[in-house]
Amino acid sequence: MSKLLWNKGLSYIPIPLGQKGPTTLGWNRPENCITAQEDALKLKNKNVGIALAYCEPVVACFDIDDGRLTKRAFEHNHLNLLDILKSSGAVFASGRSNSLKALYTLPDNIGPLVTKQHKNENTTIYELRCASKNGLTAQDVIPPSIHPSGSQYTWLQGGLDSIKPMPECLLEHWLKLLEGEKSSAISTNETLTLPNDYIPTFEAETPQRVALLRDQLHYINPDCHYTLWRDVIWGVLSTGYESATGIAMEWSLKAPHRWNEEKFISIVSGWSPDRYGPTHGTIYHYARLGGWNG
Repeated sequence: MSKLLWNKGLSYIPIPLGQKGPTTLGWNRPENCITAQEDALKLKNKNVGIALAYCEPVVACFDIDDGRLTKRAFEHNHLNLLDILKSSGAVFASGRSNSLKALYTLPDNIGPLVTKQHKNENTTIYELRCASKNGLTAQDVIPPSIHPSGSQYTWLQGGLDSIKPMPECLLEHWLKLLEGEKSSAISTNETLTLPNDYIPTFEAETPQRVALLRDQLHYINPDCHYTLWRDVIWGVLSTGYESATGIAMEWSLKAPHRWNEEKFISIVSGWSPDRYGPTHGTIYHYARLGGWNG
């Protein structure tokens, strides 16, 4: 565990030794991830994954399954794969030939991006990985974990202490892939599956509903990781209350040592009523986890 960093905003996931992914139910929920050094024993004699979307700042993994085909695909998009990899401070290998992974941070004003794969027929060539469509984290096994083949994941360049921002060209490429996916879904008239707690219309603002919202927020600790903070703020804004921004700020300021006005404004500006994401139901869920039983 000495090679892991603590108190640097990173979030970890225990994985059975020799496996690539966790097997515990709910592993991708924030409350099941490990962020404090006093919990490091939970990672002893295990592989370790990094909970990408729950890190602060958010971390993403550029996972290259086939280097030759990825290089060709990037050239088709006028991108230089080798230049992109050299610009990263954290590149590691799993021991499989022709495969690499690179870790980058994502800008605060973008936050976790939905994972996107690029395939050749049914084979994944590369993947840009961070979060699932329902807002939970994806993960990546990191050194010195053991690959199922028996080889060890090893750092080729940098490490957890040298993760740099994602190159702008790669970030733009990811955003274009996601935009293309959205356009495709619209053009083919696919039915979107919404979260169970999605509320399609605003609630009428009443003193009783505002009091209920404030009571629920009382059970959610604002001294939390960025993703949860953002989701709670967006959940408050989803109510449509005129007082929503003030309520979200009031809740956030209960953790004054974490308060960042610039980030708060960025989160508020990034919310849209057309966004399928956190709602009042999200606040209900986390309030329940915190002990609210109203």
